Amino acid sequence: MNYPASFAKPAAPVIHSVRLVLIVVMILLLISLASQWYAEQVSLPRYCAQPELVIQRVAEMSGENRLLEDGSRRNYMIAAKLKFIEPRYSGESMEVYLQRLRHRLEEKCR
Repeated sequence: MNYPASFAKPAAPVIHSVRLVLIVVMILLLISLASQWYAEQVSLPRYCAQPELVIQRVAEMSGENRLLEDGSRRNYMIAAKLKFIEPRYSGESMEVYLQRLRHRLEEKCR
C-alpha cells in the first residue's frame, strides 16, 4: 500500500536521541562550570585565614594512608578537599606541589 508523502513516518527517534544527548552534555558541562566557580569563589577563600597551616596539613596528609585514631579528622578533611580542588600532577614532587599550592593560595588571598 502506497501512502502519500504527508503520511510518511518521520525519523523522529534519531532526532530525539541527539537532542537528549546534547541536553545531558550541556547539563554535565553546567555542573562542571558551577563546581569550578564554587571552588574558586567559595572554597579557596576559606583557606586564606591560615594558609601555611593548611599547606602543612596537606604535607602531613600526603604521607599517611591510615585513618586517624584520635578522632581529629576535620584537619584531614580540609586538606583532602584542598587536594581535590588543586590536585597534584602525575610525577610532581611533593615540594613542587606544595610550592604551587602555596602560590595558588597567595594569589587567591590577595
